[in-house]
Amino acid sequence: MLVLLLPLIFAGLGALAGPALARKNYTVALADQVAAHVAAPTESLSDELTAFRATGRSADELLDEARRIERTFLLGGALFGAWCGLVVAMKIAALGRVPRRTEYEIEQGLCMACGRCFTYCPRERLRLRQLAEGAVGDTPREADAA
Repeated sequence: MLVLLLPLIFAGLGALAGPALARKNYTVALADQVAAHVAAPTESLSDELTAFRATGRSADELLDEARRIERTFLLGGALFGAWCGLVVAMKIAALGRVPRRTEYEIEQGLCMACGRCFTYCPRERLRLRQLAEGAVGDTPREADAA
């Protein structure tokens, strides 16, 4: 359930962030300046507005292009958010998985050298199994020493 829910939540957050991220795009920022100038004309023009007027494009063309860019950022933000949510959900799911030990490991900080764990040692189990089966020859400890 977490794998389905988190990507949806993060996708919503990414979609909400899309318009704010789109404002960092030059065309969208310029369209905002043009719209503000059209709504409340002032005599002083910024360098960007002066350059835009020199291109000869209409404000409607610029606003249409800016809206397309905003929609692209909205979709991109939603997809990026969904991907991030999926990654977070998978990481959380991986934390719940207990790794299986394949080899015996002593926790040095907790060891008091009492010897109670000796029978759980894989090498000792192998030696005991060989003794029980009547195997003749070197034990693994003696082979390691040689």
